[in-house]
Amino acid sequence: MSEVEQVRRGRRPSIDPAALSLVAVELFERDGYDATSMDDVARAAGVSRRSLFRLFPTKSSLLWDGFEPYLSRLGELIVATEDEEPPFAAVERCLIGALPQDQDSRHGVRVRLRIVGSHPDLWSSGSPSIITARDLIVELLRRTTGDGPLELLVRAETAVTTAFTAMRLWAALETEEPIEAVIRRGMATLSSWGR
Repeated sequence: MSEVEQVRRGRRPSIDPAALSLVAVELFERDGYDATSMDDVARAAGVSRRSLFRLFPTKSSLLWDGFEPYLSRLGELIVATEDEEPPFAAVERCLIGALPQDQDSRHGVRVRLRIVGSHPDLWSSGSPSIITARDLIVELLRRTTGDGPLELLVRAETAVTTAFTAMRLWAALETEEPIEAVIRRGMATLSSWGR
């Protein structure tokens, strides 16, 4: 039943935002981010332009939506973290543990990160996701350290930025090295700096 038929029958169509975002990412990968319009996405997903814009006001929001499951899992891991675990190890474990495990999801993350890495203007639209990750890490560090506000923010932002940088590099290089290993190398670089 089409969206129009459902509306005529008095039912608002149910649209899965994650599926819609995935359609967009597939188009971005196939045709290029710049060459793909919101109209192209709506057409490929079989939804109206209005429905698409109701859920995703910008093309960049389609791209960044795929990071929501990561943030959700990161929050769950942080809540479950024992306060006795060393803070740096806990942060690294949570940042890595929140990654998707299935290959399809990892491929989607790789495509999204590759696009973000090649379009620096998209970085700012991802700020809410990065800020959410930072705030989650701040809460973990607040529980497990005696740090003040400045130290909490510096450590949390540095850890999240390091992980995000490692993830973008993993995506850009198309390396066979697992994403977890690349993030661990980034975090090791961070932990050894200044020694």
